[in-house]
Amino acid sequence: TYMAALYLGSAHGEQRLISEMIENREAVIEYTKKHKSQVIDTTIQDIGKVLNTSTYQKAAWVLHMLRTKIGAENFKTGIRKYYMTFRDSNALTIDFITVMEEASNMELDPFFDSWLHQQGHPHISGHWSYDKSTRNLTIQLNQTGFSMPADTYIDITATVGNSIVKLEKYRLENGSGKPITIKLDKKPSRLELDPAAVLLYEGGIKE
Repeated sequence: TYMAALYLGSAHGEQRLISEMIENREAVIEYTKKHKSQVIDTTIQDIGKVLNTSTYQKAAWVLHMLRTKIGAENFKTGIRKYYMTFRDSNALTIDFITVMEEASNMELDPFFDSWLHQQGHPHISGHWSYDKSTRNLTIQLNQTGFSMPADTYIDITATVGNSIVKLEKYRLENGSGKPITIKLDKKPSRLELDPAAVLLYEGGIKE
C-alpha cells in the first residue's frame, strides 16, 4: 500500500502522495470507529481477519511517518537493505526495526512500540487566537486517545491574505499541550494542521 503511494508520488508529484495518504488516513479513521485494533495483534486466531485496514492503511501510515522521522534517503537505504537481506526468506518485525535503526543511526523502539502495538490514533483538538495590539498568535493543541512517542511534532500553516505562512512546529503531548505564541503581522483567516500529511491523527484547529 505505501510503496504504491510512494510510486504515485514519484510519478505524479508530491501532491499525489499527499492525496494518497489523506485517503488512507480517512480509511483508518472510519475503520477505527468500529474496530479497536492495532497493526500487530497476536490475539487474532482467524488468519482471514489479519488482513484489514490496520495491517494495510494504518501500516502504510507507520511507514510514511517513519520515512518522515528518519529522512527519505535513510528510509530508501533501509528498505533496500531489508529486501536484499531477507529476499527469499522469512523476517520478523524486529528484523525490520534493526535494519532501519542501522540505516538511520537512530533508536526506533519507542516509535514502533507506539504505532504498531497500540490501538487507535491521536485525537487532536486545538484553538488559536490573535491579539492585534501585540501581533501575537497564540496556539494550543490537546491530544487524547493515544500515548504519543516522545518528541512528536506537528506542522501548522497560517493563511494570511493570499499567502501561506509556515509556522513553527508544535510539540504534541499527552493531554493538554503548552500554548505557543508566534509573532505575525496580520491576523490569519485560518490555520491548518499537518498540511503535508505526515502524521496519522484525527481532528483539527479552530479560532
